[in-house]
Amino acid sequence: MTEVHAESDIVHHPSGLSVSATPLAGIPWLRHGSTTRSFSTADSPRLGDLQKMQQHLGMHSSFLAYAQQKHTNHVAAVNAELARSDGDTFFHQFPETDALVCAIPNVTIAIMTADCAPVFLADPEKEMVALGHAG
Repeated sequence: MTEVHAESDIVHHPSGLSVSATPLAGIPWLRHGSTTRSFSTADSPRLGDLQKMQQHLGMHSSFLAYAQQKHTNHVAAVNAELARSDGDTFFHQFPETDALVCAIPNVTIAIMTADCAPVFLADPEKEMVALGHAG
């Protein structure tokens, strides 16, 4: 099923740092957001920006998985074993990967975009999300 949403489905955070989607707000276990240009500078460290977004979403203590993004067709699955094994660092970067899939609660997955399109998929019944960097 394809759903097309209007500009009115976008909610701007009062800080001006992020936006969220009204249709996704109805999924109680899901926290989501996309940053705006005001969120960071071009020379800020990538991991620092991702951790800043975690704090912005209230997920600062969750495990963070993110993609290195090299315009590949590689997709990685975040599993509980990975989140436990990297528990001391609280993050993992998937090298040469452009999409992530996760069904683990309290895990943050992230991609970065500039001139490429982000793809966000959510399955409310299976409590699974996927993020893709389409470029």
